[in-house]
Amino acid sequence: MLLQKLSMNSTKKKLPTIVVAYFSNPEHCSPTLDAICSMSNNYKVIAITRNAGQYYFKYPENVALYKIGPGVDLINHPLSICEKIIEYISFIFKIHFELKKEKASLLFCYDTPAFIAGYIAKIFLPKIPVFYHQNETVLFSEIPKSSPLYWAKYLEVVFIRFVESLSFPESNRAKYFLKDIKLKKDVIIVENCPRKFAQIPECAQKMYELKMKGYRIILHRGPIGKGDSIDIHETIRSVKYWIPNTIFVNIGIYTKEEEKLCMQIALEEGLENRIMFIPFIADQEEMFKHIACADVGLVLYKPIQINSKYVAPCKLYDYFACGVPVIVPKSLPYISEMVNRLGVGLSYEESTPESIGKTVRELLEHPDRELMARRARAEHLSRLNFEAQFQPVMDNIKNFINKNNG
Repeated sequence: MLLQKLSMNSTKKKLPTIVVAYFSNPEHCSPTLDAICSMSNNYKVIAITRNAGQYYFKYPENVALYKIGPGVDLINHPLSICEKIIEYISFIFKIHFELKKEKASLLFCYDTPAFIAGYIAKIFLPKIPVFYHQNETVLFSEIPKSSPLYWAKYLEVVFIRFVESLSFPESNRAKYFLKDIKLKKDVIIVENCPRKFAQIPECAQKMYELKMKGYRIILHRGPIGKGDSIDIHETIRSVKYWIPNTIFVNIGIYTKEEEKLCMQIALEEGLENRIMFIPFIADQEEMFKHIACADVGLVLYKPIQINSKYVAPCKLYDYFACGVPVIVPKSLPYISEMVNRLGVGLSYEESTPESIGKTVRELLEHPDRELMARRARAEHLSRLNFEAQFQPVMDNIKNFINKNNG
């Protein structure tokens, strides 16, 4: 087990402590990182995470970060079954230790593995309230009973009945999740928005150079996978339907094999000079500088399970923040309806190269494209920003802590 303390609370005043558990890297999910920083404005925060990927962010002095496990990258996870079990048990024990040592006022769990670990860790500390943000929704019907995930889901259902507060990133997920487990409970909807920034960032150098060459940039931010969960291969083939001098740029995590497969498709179509892959950018400011240069932002999920059908992805709100009009699949009803209602982009009808390509071309030639960009930016400034979305959570946290410490 690796326990690495990156920063410590150095304030003189004794503040109530919140323990945040997240079984991944919070720096790769901006709302999680923003939540940690936001809570640290008024409380001491102990963040306990999995030692996965690189950690670059300079945390506020009120935050202590512990990374659990031997360390893995975000593409390959070479741990054996035994190592994974030891890692998870260590995660549970560290949560318990910090809850008890700090006399924590609240346990905040940001994903399902962390929630299960956290609830086990606090079984003998029943007075500590739990806030659970359910950000990866899975229904019982989507999991084979022979899978270990089925029993993880069972534990989640058992424990969730006792949480003090529950939130989701999207309202349909909340509805179907609660229906699936036959539970009536008030929830908070916290969409995956970035922090509000007053000005659109300047263009990143690499993207600026593309602009200077006359390219219009169609951007997808996120992993590419093998083509079974997002319309990445269809999008690459769709480039032949785009207007001239457009280029597809993907920024995200991918393996060499996944990139190779995409480039093979591009070669087959004679499009290899109009495809670019940029590795994941950990620095949020730098990431937004890349997004700000895009002419169109893409969301490409296939509606395979509830988690993707009713997706509310960070990338969508990041595009809005930078004033980038978007294209989303019509098969994703929540975001397709949102994009149509707000007038900030278009939806493609089918997961085919022709449908995607014609929609990209239509948006690039649309007379209201600049108006769509302004609308997207206005939504970010008024409502679809982290501060506005997270405020109800902060109000709940304040009430819980005041009640317990009063």
